[in-house]
Amino acid sequence: MATKPTNEQIVIYNEELMPLWPYMYKIAYKLTKTAVDAEDLRQDSFFRAYVNMHAFTPGTNARAWLHRIMWSIHVNKYRRKVRHTEIFTTESEKVEASCYDLGSKRYHTPEELISFDELDKEIYDSVDILKDERPEFYKTWVLVDEKDFSYKEAAEALSLPVGTVMSRLYRSRQLLRPLLQDLAYEKGIIKEKIYSVQ
Repeated sequence: MATKPTNEQIVIYNEELMPLWPYMYKIAYKLTKTAVDAEDLRQDSFFRAYVNMHAFTPGTNARAWLHRIMWSIHVNKYRRKVRHTEIFTTESEKVEASCYDLGSKRYHTPEELISFDELDKEIYDSVDILKDERPEFYKTWVLVDEKDFSYKEAAEALSLPVGTVMSRLYRSRQLLRPLLQDLAYEKGIIKEKIYSVQ
């Protein structure tokens, strides 16, 4: 439960956590990909740390503790965003942004958009299987493959050795490959299956 920190905890916060302020912005930016969102995430994370100083043990790995707090906040915000449509200033901007394909430089038909939305949902459903069955692999996969963390950065964020991160990432990819391959085969994206379910 969040509480107001004691004077001693405030000193510890200033000495052990605040020196990590610049570093945590880099991590927040890797997670959010925008400067504004990174700044918000960093502020939220340090505030959460401040009101939970009673849970921090002085002299332990402050960086790893902040990583866990930031990761938790980021994941919860991401889940909320997935549930809500992005807000544009006008309805026409919303339609235009969702329909235009930069790759082919053309607007998608409504039928194509429905198909893409369904495919996105099915991809996320496949990844959710990994999240439900092997959450430790899922966290590693998200940080490295989705958020572009280096092995070292992911290791720091998860408080794990680099070798463990590499091993979990390898296993997560092995588990996801056949699931995503089956989906691609069903949708006609690929003509034959290469990977078998392990």
